[in-house]
Amino acid sequence: KKHIEKRFLMKGCKIVKREPRRRTQEQAADGISVQGLTFSDTEILTTHDSLAFNENPEFSDSLDRLLFGLDSDSNVVQNPVASKSDQDEVIQQAQAHIESAGDEDVQQSLVSLSEEKLEDGEKPSVHMQEINSCMYVVGEMLAKTAFVTVYAGTRAQDGAEVALKYVHTTRHVDYISIPNHPEPLPREVALQMIACEDSDVPEIAQLLDWKDYLDHYVMVVERPFPCQGLDKFVASQGGKLDEELAKRFMWQATLAACMCLVHGVFHRNVTLENFLVKTDTMGIRLIGFRCGDLFKRSTYKTFTGTRDYICPEFFQTGEYYAKPATVYSLGVLLFAMLCGRFPNRNELVSIKNRSWYNGDLTFECCHLIEDCLQEDPEKRIDLEDIFDHKWFEGKYHTEDIQIPDDDESRVFNRKINGRQYEIGGKLGRGGFGTVYKGIRVNDGLKVAVKFVKNDQDEIYIPGYRDPLPREVALHMLACAGGFVPVIAQFLDWQNYQDHYVMVLEHPCPCMDVAAFVEQNGGTLPENIARVILSRAAEAAEVCCNRGVFHRDIKLENLLINRKTLEVKLIDFGCGDLLKSSSYNEYMGTPFYTCPEYLEQGKYHGKPATVYSLGVLLFFMLCGDFPGDSDRQLILEGIWHRRGLTQECCSFVEDCLQRDPKKRIDLEMIRNHKWFQVKYPADAETHVHFGRHDVIQHPYYAGSEINDHVDILENQPEEKLEDDKECRVVIREIHDQLYGIGRKLGQGICEGIRLQDCLKVTVKFVKKTEDVIKDYIYIPGWPNPFPREVGLQLLASEGGNVPMIIKLLDWQDYPEEYIMVLECPSHCVDVGAFLHSNGGTVPEYIAQAILGQAAEAAQLCCKRGVFHGDIKLENLLINPNTLEVKLMAFGCGNLLKSSTYNKYMGSTFALNSLKRASNHCKPATVYSLGILLFALVCGQFPSFHELQQINDRTWSKDGLTAECCDFIHALLQRNPDERIHLGNIFDHPANENSLNCQILRTAHLELIARACL
Repeated sequence: KKHIEKRFLMKGCKIVKREPRRRTQEQAADGISVQGLTFSDTEILTTHDSLAFNENPEFSDSLDRLLFGLDSDSNVVQNPVASKSDQDEVIQQAQAHIESAGDEDVQQSLVSLSEEKLEDGEKPSVHMQEINSCMYVVGEMLAKTAFVTVYAGTRAQDGAEVALKYVHTTRHVDYISIPNHPEPLPREVALQMIACEDSDVPEIAQLLDWKDYLDHYVMVVERPFPCQGLDKFVASQGGKLDEELAKRFMWQATLAACMCLVHGVFHRNVTLENFLVKTDTMGIRLIGFRCGDLFKRSTYKTFTGTRDYICPEFFQTGEYYAKPATVYSLGVLLFAMLCGRFPNRNELVSIKNRSWYNGDLTFECCHLIEDCLQEDPEKRIDLEDIFDHKWFEGKYHTEDIQIPDDDESRVFNRKINGRQYEIGGKLGRGGFGTVYKGIRVNDGLKVAVKFVKNDQDEIYIPGYRDPLPREVALHMLACAGGFVPVIAQFLDWQNYQDHYVMVLEHPCPCMDVAAFVEQNGGTLPENIARVILSRAAEAAEVCCNRGVFHRDIKLENLLINRKTLEVKLIDFGCGDLLKSSSYNEYMGTPFYTCPEYLEQGKYHGKPATVYSLGVLLFFMLCGDFPGDSDRQLILEGIWHRRGLTQECCSFVEDCLQRDPKKRIDLEMIRNHKWFQVKYPADAETHVHFGRHDVIQHPYYAGSEINDHVDILENQPEEKLEDDKECRVVIREIHDQLYGIGRKLGQGICEGIRLQDCLKVTVKFVKKTEDVIKDYIYIPGWPNPFPREVGLQLLASEGGNVPMIIKLLDWQDYPEEYIMVLECPSHCVDVGAFLHSNGGTVPEYIAQAILGQAAEAAQLCCKRGVFHGDIKLENLLINPNTLEVKLMAFGCGNLLKSSTYNKYMGSTFALNSLKRASNHCKPATVYSLGILLFALVCGQFPSFHELQQINDRTWSKDGLTAECCDFIHALLQRNPDERIHLGNIFDHPANENSLNCQILRTAHLELIARACL
């Protein structure tokens, strides 16, 4: 951490402009001169962008696609697209400069070798170049611009494939000073040197050597073989990539950009042309640091890069920050890989409004593109959060930023059960085998690959005729009853003569609980230990229910996600099939052995499991295994440790009873009173997650979590680096403890209620002056509430309503208020649901969604609430069941019979905004009409379509007459002519194919129809 901070806080870094130096005749023999053939001093080595050339004819002019510099401090705002006269002037100046320098330089090209002049595209004869006492064979020319030429090369001493880059030091080439180097270095050399320093990052092309001459410098750069520029690779694939391959490239590109920033380098030109693809493994390397700069937390006011990748804030304000600008360029990169072109103006508007979709892409992919390409940099996804985006869920993880040692970093391919895997660095070694990290090649899924010597015994399990290795059989059996999040999933396996190989889920990010405890100083707070124990007990219970006795539940066999405290049980090599009779052999870890085996030589599966869970908890709380004195106090029922609640001590005693008959039953563990206890408000929770200490005093309203949320939301640079480590903050909200994890949106985080491990959504709202003024009174409550809280409380009164999101808890603080909301599983907003279905849904699915939305609106009105903003984004849907829930009451109001003169919702949803006032129910009906139109048509109605709807002449192919008439009834311009909210279910459109009862209940017939 100190090393990275030192990089971020570099002192004395300055830019030193150096005029080109002319060579004497004698000095010319020391190097090679480059004759330029084009007109610009540019890092893009190919003058035509193949993507633009093939897919965007309007971008085929090479000058438009090359680098340019913009300076916001100049008097005139420069246009990124040069005029024709500007182009001609640049060309003439460049050619004149080249001609003056070229005649002398070309006469002597390579040291001590043939003076044969290299013509364009011609392969030279064998030439040698000496760079810092190392000889290189110079091969064919790979690329050439005015001041840069790149050749293929081979290092003579070991045959390593390299690229030799010759850069003419014109007045455009500046030098910068960096630490540990007394003389300034060329910008590109310095930045690539820093980016590659201290670690071998496979996603960044390594700078192997370099040498400075009087009028040029030479760089020796890693050249993967076989390789191809990403722009050319995309062109070779028909102009665009399939989503899975683009996902793999996007992951690596983001990792490369992150690692540059970690080392103090802002690349600033993350483009298709600046990545090399290793075509046999699909690994990519970042190249081209010439446009970059040293990373800083303040703003940049000049931009050097490729036009289509420039962030919009530079054009708007003349300033930008490094990380949001990098995120934007990554978004353009992803868009170009998937769509074969750059986003146009209309698409950028749709992306800004989060209404963009592409029918060929998953909605998670469309969401990531929207998150990266937001016009407002504060609304863009954070660079580090890209790794945690749902698009990458289950595919990749950030643990790979920890590059393994050289001895373990070799990657080799292995076919396992017909599937190809890339196997890389070692993750760990145990008593039964060695585990390596791997990638399933066909989809990029990150896995753990375990190699085990074939000397274990084999057992029979139901459904298999032949015996299987013990660990394979038990792990398969534990996973056979359906997915369970507390057990690492068994993905594949293959048996060989002397060993077998298992392919397992690799949770991300994760560590074993032993390391987690050690990282936190040797013990864990009671409430954190309770979460881990609860999940370990759940895993043990699932195993027993599926006929598996794990027999080795311990700290090292539990993986934990630092961000969410999710726990997964691994390593079934010591287990057995569960039986009701006793076992006479023990294969687990001695410290966890139950006393009855030590005393009698036999034991039963479930009581022994309970004992091991007790030892596990004891160690997490006390930092050591129970000693003789502890066991004696437990036997007497008087064991206690300072700082632990009485309920916790009682639970430890219940698990560690010497007599197995007196131990708590495995199935009763999570019903113990300890799991119902509420911790005192002034208790301090101190947990170390990753490299950071998170100290939370729940009593103090808004101390640590306020700072944490500020960092997540507001600061692109100032505090981000020291506080962006993924972590969980423990927060007490209205006498309940919650673990608050990663950010889901603006002020919204995922969370877990620690008492019962219920997943929730936690919303933080800062109490600005406008928010404070907007408190409202609701019937039955003496004090005012924040508008959103009050309306949601009112809407939830009168019993559970499945169509309205539940408000589980809330608390008011001086600087903010916090809401704890239901987090339905497998849900997306209806806008995303539309994206995933190509932009529209069939009429009967639209009926189901509209029906539930209408019922939610009716219930709100009956309970005195005008929601005021019913739209696609404010409805959550479960794609598997089509259940819909209404959320976001922040634009609503108390229901009244008189008119409203102020409207706070989405502007398109209310045509009657043009009127001075409006009534609640007709306005709600109109918004439902807009919702239905968007569902069946994939867009909002145009002015012409609204006119046809008002005249009741509008229709659309594929829709029934009843559906079109229903839209007419909902979207009448005159509110008096619209259908009444209470009559929506009586309209013929809702009686045609689905009756009202189906629309108002679980829609079972509809779900079956959708599945068919």
